[in-house]
Parts: sequence; structure tokens; C-alpha cells
Amino acid sequence: MEFAARTYDVVCVYGLKFPFKPIERALAKAIGEGDPLVQLVVDDAPKGMHLTVRVCRDYAIDNELIIDEPYKVLEIDEMLEMGFMEVAIEPVDRATFTTRKLRRVIDRRTHAPFEADEGAAEE
Repeated sequence: MEFAARTYDVVCVYGLKFPFKPIERALAKAIGEGDPLVQLVVDDAPKGMHLTVRVCRDYAIDNELIIDEPYKVLEIDEMLEMGFMEVAIEPVDRATFTTRKLRRVIDRRTHAPFEADEGAAEE
């Protein structure tokens, strides 16, 4: 038996699954750190999903590079251009990353985000 990765260290975008490691390597390149302290938080957005990249504020953060590099690797920049995905950078304190089993990807999306938005619009 071989341990490849934690099953929850995956970002799922419209049925496509992307493991955290390639995203982490792209962020490492953007930040200029070999083993960056980063975490991804996925939330609902009006047309799709909102991705927050939590980055340790100790690094020199270039928002444009942090947003651009992962999408070169994952080839989902079209989703950004069409408005199906939003991305934000959140600088956080180093203490955020001190837990031993840090969740690299936190998925807070609901099961039916579009239905929830439609119901809210009708009220």
C-alpha cells in the first residue's frame, strides 16, 4: 500500500480535480519559497466559486504573481475570464500555519450554490 495524498487536499472545479501539490509548487514559484506556508479556502460565489489563497504575511507578496502562476499550471484561466471563479489573496500570520495537521484545502461550498442564490433573489 502506498500513501499518495490526503483525499481532502484537492480542489474540485466544475468536476475537475486538482491536487494541492501542483498548486503549491506554482505558489512556491510565485512567492520564491521552496516550501511556502499557504492554504486554499474555497467558498461559493454568485456564478461559481471564490478561491482565497491564504499566504504567510512574512513573505514578499505579489498578488498578481500569486494569482497568475497556479492558473498557468492548471489551465483554468478561462474560468476566471468568464467570471466562474474569483480569486483573492489573504495575508495571514505565521501562527495560522502552526497546527500539526494543517488542512491545505478548506472547502466551504454548499451543495447547491446556484439554487441558494436564486432563492435569495426571489425574496
